[in-house]
Amino acid sequence: MKILNQAGKFFFFVMISVIMFSCTAPTYLTNWRDANYTKKFNKILVVALIKDLEFRKAYEEKVSLALIEDSVTAIKSLNLLPYKDEISKADLEKVVVEGKYDGLMILKYGGTTTTDVSYNSSYYDYYHSWYGGYGGYIERHKTVKMETILFSVEKKKPVWAGQTKTYDAWNADELAQSIAVEIVANLKQESLIK
Repeated sequence: MKILNQAGKFFFFVMISVIMFSCTAPTYLTNWRDANYTKKFNKILVVALIKDLEFRKAYEEKVSLALIEDSVTAIKSLNLLPYKDEISKADLEKVVVEGKYDGLMILKYGGTTTTDVSYNSSYYDYYHSWYGGYGGYIERHKTVKMETILFSVEKKKPVWAGQTKTYDAWNADELAQSIAVEIVANLKQESLIK
């Protein structure tokens, strides 16, 4: 009986872990692609232009890992460039040239919006609120926008750009994971990676 009880606890913790780590916030991506660019990227430097170090680490880590899972060599800029408020053009170009990257992916924070949605608890409350009373509740939803551009180092120009909107992420890791999944799936769909 004690073994069964331990197995039950183990199963419970495994299921909770799977549920917590498999769920991501919903992210929607719109993109543009240079139709004349036909090469696939093999080595990409990932740079998140975000002042908050926690978010910068999360974005670079999750996007790099998602690219690596799809057989692309991806390196986080935090491994090569010191953390500071602004990355200089000279520092960035030096890292790109020395690392022999064929792609440079830049992620940039596009802003957060908050929307309040009110719900009435019953038909009568809805009717009553028309006269000035209110008998319901309010939900607050946050939307985070990110802009991502993939540059061809050889062409020195953007070949793909995407804008994501992520709704109600719990933390930086969940937000970054959701964005990474959408970006990499779209790059595959557009035949820019394997």
